Amino acid sequence: ANRRNQIHANKVMDAQLKQMKQTTRLHALTALMEYFNRQISDPTSSEEKVLKAREKRRETVAEIDRIIHRFNDNELDAMD
Repeated sequence: ANRRNQIHANKVMDAQLKQMKQTTRLHALTALMEYFNRQISDPTSSEEKVLKAREKRRETVAEIDRIIHRFNDNELDAMD
């Protein structure tokens, strides 16, 4: 029983670590989004800079979407 408890505790800790890494990544991506939004809305930004920031923002949104889908998949897996 003790070994089983230890294995379960390790699995829980691994899952928590994975979730913390995903959460940290989401925070970083959110900061990037804010940066790109500032570049886009800055009236002194060149058209080229705005276009590049919009493209980078789209890539960031796609990455956020992938992480959110992974969260949802992991929640469904945890229900099994």
